[in-house]
Amino acid sequence: MTDQGPENSSHDSPEESPPNSQRPEISSGNRISTIWIIPVVALVLGIGMVVYSFINEGPVVEISFNTADDLVAGKTKIKMLSVDIGYVESVALKSDVSGVVVSAKLEKQYENLLKEDSQFWVERVRVGTSGVSGLGTILSGAYIKLSPGIGSEGRRQYLGLEAPPLTAIDAPGVHLVVESDHASTLSAGDSVLYNGYTVGRVESMLLDEDSQKLRYDVFIDAPFDNLVTAGVRFWSVSGLSFSASAEGFNVTVGSIDTLLSGGLSFSVPPGVNAGTPVEDGTMFGLYDSYQDSLQQ
Repeated sequence: MTDQGPENSSHDSPEESPPNSQRPEISSGNRISTIWIIPVVALVLGIGMVVYSFINEGPVVEISFNTADDLVAGKTKIKMLSVDIGYVESVALKSDVSGVVVSAKLEKQYENLLKEDSQFWVERVRVGTSGVSGLGTILSGAYIKLSPGIGSEGRRQYLGLEAPPLTAIDAPGVHLVVESDHASTLSAGDSVLYNGYTVGRVESMLLDEDSQKLRYDVFIDAPFDNLVTAGVRFWSVSGLSFSASAEGFNVTVGSIDTLLSGGLSFSVPPGVNAGTPVEDGTMFGLYDSYQDSLQQ
């Protein structure tokens, strides 16, 4: 028999595994894949932005006007004291086509300006007996002006004014009503005089359907409101008046304002008790002239 060497005997031993071989480990724990981190963070940020936007969202108001002249959605500003406080979002016709409704958004910090008696009007170039106003809008364009009221907050629908108010809501003074049995040359904006000095203005004129009289809303500025007492009488002034007597003709020429448009004047007639200062809403009659006001 042939003797097998030791070097040949190694071929008969079983093959051993490499000492560095690794086997896969299987974990039984539940883990969230890192691939979901990005969408979760994006969702949280999105919700945060929505909540922040909702909390800081400014109020939206609806303002009705007769026409949409000079109003452009996304462009026309809302201003107060020449400061931008909002803008027009949309302009649409009313359902009955009687005018337009302007939807405007104000900045959150100006929400407290929306009072029960706040006023809105379109500021544009206007020419009237009192002069030319709104010249600044020639370059900047028309805008909606806000005058805050003094009432309670929270209102969101308003009837816009077709012309700027002649008197601010919080202006010191006294509001009066002067009634006349027939039409006169008076109109809104006319001056109210005391001894030839302008102390107030006619704010509006309307026909009272119940009494069939013309009603003039008048405002007297402070401190001249103390001049309006229970004994005063109002009369119409046209700036140029004639009177005749046994001594001849008398011609009275008023101020430039009354020459152009007319106005009101008042005083306490001689021999009449002046009385005490009046309150808001006191009603007076209107005399045709100063001579008529002297009648007892």
